[in-house]
Amino acid sequence: MSTTTTADLRSRMPNPLPFLPEMAAIAEPLHRVIANGVIPAATVSLLQLRAGQILGRASELYDDKALWHLIMAIAHIGFFTPAALIAKPIPGMPPGRNYS
Repeated sequence: MSTTTTADLRSRMPNPLPFLPEMAAIAEPLHRVIANGVIPAATVSLLQLRAGQILGRASELYDDKALWHLIMAIAHIGFFTPAALIAKPIPGMPPGRNYS
């Protein structure tokens, strides 16, 4: 049996920064929020696994640039969905004025 080293591993997609340079400023604070939060690491891992399964199917349909944009669209939806479901902002009000 052979052992895989990190030198043997290859990513599925290229570095996203050439396609989405704004991502660098967004990613670090989000990682900190998740790492410093109260959600168990096992739960976060399950969420990441499911997202990976969805993107694995999409990778058959899109090129690298489109996939990174799809990832950002999913992230955007994922960022605001819990707030909409849990906090129930006031419908029809503009952002910043939709909470009492």
